[in-house]
Amino acid sequence: MADVLGAFDLAQAAIAFGIVVASIVLADVFIVLLDRLVKPLLSKTRTTFDDRVFRAARGPVKLVFFVFGLYFASNYVAPSAVVGGKTLDELLVLALIVAGGHAAAEIVDGIIDWFYHDITPETSRLKRRIDVSKDVFPITRKIVRIAIYLGALMILLNRLGIEISPLLAGLGVASLAVGLALQDTLSNFFAGMYLLSDKPIKADDFVALDTEDSKIKGNVQEIGWRSTKIKAPQGFVYVIPNSKVASSIVANLETDGEGYAVAVNVGAEYGTPAEKIEAALARAVKNAEKKDASIVKGFEPLVRFTNYGASALEFSVIFKVKTYWDQHAAASEVRKEIQKEFAKAGIKMAFPTTTVHLKK
Repeated sequence: MADVLGAFDLAQAAIAFGIVVASIVLADVFIVLLDRLVKPLLSKTRTTFDDRVFRAARGPVKLVFFVFGLYFASNYVAPSAVVGGKTLDELLVLALIVAGGHAAAEIVDGIIDWFYHDITPETSRLKRRIDVSKDVFPITRKIVRIAIYLGALMILLNRLGIEISPLLAGLGVASLAVGLALQDTLSNFFAGMYLLSDKPIKADDFVALDTEDSKIKGNVQEIGWRSTKIKAPQGFVYVIPNSKVASSIVANLETDGEGYAVAVNVGAEYGTPAEKIEAALARAVKNAEKKDASIVKGFEPLVRFTNYGASALEFSVIFKVKTYWDQHAAASEVRKEIQKEFAKAGIKMAFPTTTVHLKK
């Protein structure tokens, strides 16, 4: 008799497992059918809104099928089962609330993504101003998702008969304690809000902390809710707490189209006319402009007689390049041209010398 009951229980479990697997397979089949039937229609529309919403709904659809699979499997094995004082029908409603919250979060996330990638560029082309920074979107998406999940949680608790008001009051007291314990985290969060709203820096800006010659230097990748990521020229990424960035002196090395000034210093022998050296330096920059496209055209090079050095007349020639990254290659090209122009003009570059006068 025990063997018969064991075999019966095993058969029931196998059937229940089969129901769950069948629900997963049906979900995949249903999505494939939607791809075949609905996707061609969506591709004909001018907007990508429906495409993004359709992609966002794929995961929640699978979850709903899985929930119903579990429900039918449990109902087959034990139709009158009660778990935590809840019947299977009540548990199904609770599971659908969770699935609905997840579906809402995914779909709203898809809408935000559509707005950022489609609407914002379109308004730029039409010369309409939408003051939305690309830095705002990652943290906005996270906050919206959290808010939707919290809303689903409130509905779930209410369905379970748990009073929300006392819970919120208790959370208020608990949040005070948590706030004291998480001062650094909250400081980074509000510093991130400041960086996103005031926009002293934004994604893709080339920045340096404290000074231009700082070791922490690179392109801003992302300003998150806790930290800012800066990609160094060497390829690695600095992850810096937002409070550190907000309290630092940040050198934003972006040129905004005006060009980045570069100075090349050179020394010539004493006795060489200063005007002759200045003319040669100006010609060298003009020649370099023709060979290096990164040098800003139309900017008249500034030549300055800077000092009477220990063994040379010291000059500085200043020109502009398009970006911070262009300065080294452009300076190299200018130095080559200076050497050529000095040779043509008969100007000798100085090197350290010492003159000794012997007293008889």
